Amino acid sequence: MRQRTHQFGFFLNAEEKEKLQKKAAAESMSCSEYIRKAITETEVKEAPKADVPLLIRDVRRAGFRVEALLKRANETHMLDAPELRRTLVEVYLVVNRIRKIYAGDSEEKENEK
Repeated sequence: MRQRTHQFGFFLNAEEKEKLQKKAAAESMSCSEYIRKAITETEVKEAPKADVPLLIRDVRRAGFRVEALLKRANETHMLDAPELRRTLVEVYLVVNRIRKIYAGDSEEKENEK
């Protein structure tokens, strides 16, 4: 009598199939054994809780400001250093917020700071 009574089917392209066969062979396993091992020993982390559209909006806004500053600097041959610094600080803040979210820190921890 079979121990495993549930069958699961999925499709691979030629490259994925070849990779699976090579990895299974390197472990001296069948493809089925390799997949079962991968499923049981792999930890899948929950996606970070982030408002991605908000992050994208913030990055775009900062990018538009940098673009406007560069256009003005090109037209007047002068760079507004204080405005550039403020914009760069905004970019760094957004980048750090994204890093914290995707490094595993929750938004709650970020909001507490």
